[in-house]
Amino acid sequence: ARATLQAALQQARQGESGLLALLEGCCDRMEAHEPHVRALLPEADRRHRLLAAARALTGPGRERPLSGLLLGVKDIIAAEGFPTRCGSMIPHEAHGLPSDSVVVRRLREAGAIVAGKTVTTEFANKDPGPTANPWDTAHTPGGSSSGSAAAVAAGMIHIALGTQTIGSVARPASFCGICGYKPSYGRVPSEGVAVYSPSIDTVGFYTPDAAGMHLVASVAVDHWDSARFSAAAASARPPVLGVPEGGYLRAFAPESLAAFEEALADLAGAGVVVRRVPGVMEDVEAVAGRHVDLTRAEWAQSLSGQWKSYSSLFRSKSAMEMVAGLATPSEAILNGRKCRGKLRAELERAMEAADVDFWVTPGALQGSAPLGLD
Repeated sequence: ARATLQAALQQARQGESGLLALLEGCCDRMEAHEPHVRALLPEADRRHRLLAAARALTGPGRERPLSGLLLGVKDIIAAEGFPTRCGSMIPHEAHGLPSDSVVVRRLREAGAIVAGKTVTTEFANKDPGPTANPWDTAHTPGGSSSGSAAAVAAGMIHIALGTQTIGSVARPASFCGICGYKPSYGRVPSEGVAVYSPSIDTVGFYTPDAAGMHLVASVAVDHWDSARFSAAAASARPPVLGVPEGGYLRAFAPESLAAFEEALADLAGAGVVVRRVPGVMEDVEAVAGRHVDLTRAEWAQSLSGQWKSYSSLFRSKSAMEMVAGLATPSEAILNGRKCRGKLRAELERAMEAADVDFWVTPGALQGSAPLGLD
C-alpha cells in the first residue's frame, strides 16, 4: 500500500539511515514503474543526486517540515537546476522564465528535495505526453498535470506540483486515486510559472492523502491558518456541504454521478451535513464557453512570441488552439474577465442563502479514467 505523507516523514526523521532507506525505496519504484508509466522527464543518475541531497539534509538542527520528502515539479514551473520546456520541443530559454519559482523555493526551504520535472501536456494544453495511468497503463492519468499525479500515485515521489485552468489538478487526482488540492485563485504565487491563463490559473498540489496535503499547504499557501483548521475540526458543529443540483451536475457522466452519490452517503454517515441547493449555475454551458474563450485567448497572447519564432515546433492541437486564441475578439476576453468576478459573487451569495460552508462536486466529468492517453 502507498504510504501516507506522515509515515514517509516519520521514516525520513529516523536519522540518515532512515532517510536513505526512504529514498532508496522511491528510486526502486522509479526503476520498476517509470519504463511503463513515464511520469518523470529523464535524468541521468537521478538516484545518486537524490541520495547526495538527502545526506546533506541530515544532522542536528537540520530538521524541517518536509525534510527529505521527494517533490515532482510540473514542467511549466521553474525549478533551479532543471530546464523548463513546458512539454514542448521549444528551447527552454525561449519561455523566459526565471531560474526558480516561488512555490518550489518555499517547498525546498521546508526540506523537500526536487526529484525532477514531471511530464505535462504540451504547454499545459491538449497534446498529451507519454504518461500512463499507473493503475492501468492502457488508460490516461488525466491532464494536463499528468506526470505529477501519476508519479505520486505510483509511490515514486511524495509531493507534486500541478496547475489548473479548468480541471488539470482535480481530474488527474480523480483518475489516479490520490489527493489533489487547487487553492483559491491567488493563494499561491505564480512567479516562475508559465501560466496558461493569468486570469484563471492556480498552482496546485498532489499528495498521497489529505492529512499530508494539510502539511504541504501550510508551507506553500499564502495566509494558511492551521489554528483555524484545528478549531474547526474540534467544533461540535458539523460542516455543511452544498450540492449544486441542476444544470451543473447534468454535465457529468452517469458513472461519475454514481460515485459522487456514494461519496455523499459516506460523508453523511460520518456526520457531515449534505444540503442540496437547486438553481446553481444553470447556465453552465455559457459559463464554460466564456471560460474557454478567455483562457485560450490569454494563452495564445502569452505564447505569441514563441509562436512567431517556433510555430513549426508546435504540435497539431496546440497549433489549432493558437490560431483560435489569437482570433478571439477583445470583447470576448473582457467579457470573460468581467463574468469571472460576477460568477464568484453569485456563488458566494448562493452559499450564504443556503447556509453552506463548501460546494462539493464530482472530481471529473468522465467518471473513471478513459482508455488511451488523450
